[in-house]
Amino acid sequence: MTGYALWSMERPARPNWVVPVGPTGTTPTLVQGKFTSTNTHADESTAPTTIGLPNNTLSGNCCILCVQQDPTSSANSVSDNLSSGIWSLAVSLNGASVRQEIWVGLNCPSGINEIKVTHNGGSGIDTQYAFYEFYNIAHASALDGTSTGGAFTPGSNGDLVFVYGAQTSGSAVSTWTPASGFTLLHGMNYNSGTDQACFAQYEVQTTATSVTPSISGSSGTLQYLGIALKAASAGTAPAGGIRIVSVQGYNFYGGASGLSGPFTLQFPTTGNLIHMSWVALTTTASPSGLASMSDTAGNTWTTNGSPQTCSLDSSAGCTQHAHAQGAGASATNKITFNCDQIATLSTTHVELYDIIGAQSPSYDTASSTFGKQTSSGNLATASVTPSGSNELVINSTGIDSHDLSGVTGSYLSDISIAPNFDGGGSGLSSDDGYAHAYNVSSSSTCTYTTQNNSAGVQGWVSYSSAYQ
Repeated sequence: MTGYALWSMERPARPNWVVPVGPTGTTPTLVQGKFTSTNTHADESTAPTTIGLPNNTLSGNCCILCVQQDPTSSANSVSDNLSSGIWSLAVSLNGASVRQEIWVGLNCPSGINEIKVTHNGGSGIDTQYAFYEFYNIAHASALDGTSTGGAFTPGSNGDLVFVYGAQTSGSAVSTWTPASGFTLLHGMNYNSGTDQACFAQYEVQTTATSVTPSISGSSGTLQYLGIALKAASAGTAPAGGIRIVSVQGYNFYGGASGLSGPFTLQFPTTGNLIHMSWVALTTTASPSGLASMSDTAGNTWTTNGSPQTCSLDSSAGCTQHAHAQGAGASATNKITFNCDQIATLSTTHVELYDIIGAQSPSYDTASSTFGKQTSSGNLATASVTPSGSNELVINSTGIDSHDLSGVTGSYLSDISIAPNFDGGGSGLSSDDGYAHAYNVSSSSTCTYTTQNNSAGVQGWVSYSSAYQ
């Protein structure tokens, strides 16, 4: 397992897995969110960075994209897999340490599942991305106030007030606590003394009044932006059934002497199932894997089986899945786990999934496998056969060399990737693969495309889990 990047190649939109329904009332309501880890050292100025989304967007909804990057850069450009042309820059700020932007896409078409950001100059250091989709936002002239730090007053009653920011300097954040009346969407606490620790929060303001969108937990310097968007009866609410509400990534750096746990990750949840995908290069060839798992919401965590390693190539690392089914929603949830020591100069990556609409019990089955690829081409990884119909399958795959660059078929990529890298990656994830598929009723294989791959990815390990 080398570095950390996965190119999510442009793919055609597949049909929405939900049956669209009309919105209820006019209260802006969250549909989905994606919050990447921070990119610490990859130059992204030459080609678009691609951010894969948990779901296809639904017709008529509002999309919000947050971008953080090197302060020496200027305004980016944003597009998507449908070339929808909906994106406009709502507010931006060049601070001493980072540049931040909030982009808005009103009245989006159905089927957007990738966002593409082309950076305009800068080194790509400290880049981070956050995406959110809401329904019940006006289709036109919705922007109703902005802030580049400090108080501002939305222009209308019932507005969605959205805030994105980061601790740009200071010691590690233990817990992000949103401002009064706000709901924390995501907040990065682990590595927050090293990486730029980003956060996002929102509220629906019944009566328009001055708001100071601060947040508690930082011991250092905060930089943030705010926007207000007009509410309306508009867009499409998701239907019932199992659905990923949000995905958040975290990195763990082995450094010069390795890294030992336990690790605690803040991850707000709204659903009844939480899934963790773990891909690591450890100091032992026979790792014990994830252990001593718990969270502050009191959920019970269980691994989906033993960690998968590659006997043909130990540099492929290992991968393992875990879940908490019947989970209670918690806006302040923090997950703690231990694992084998992370190897020096390596990066372990965790993807966390907040899932709503799961059955009880929700976990069905899992399978894992390994192999060695010695020539270029697509990589077929783990297969899993659900016992029921219309299940959610989540895959993670670790590799030794080069990059997994996308997915094929009905799968959606859960990794965001900086372009033009070959094993060494971008801090957004790893060179490895994370993906999921909906509506799986029979044997399903997750197949990845590859890049910079003249001699194969060499050793690989893969895990797939099915939920109902």
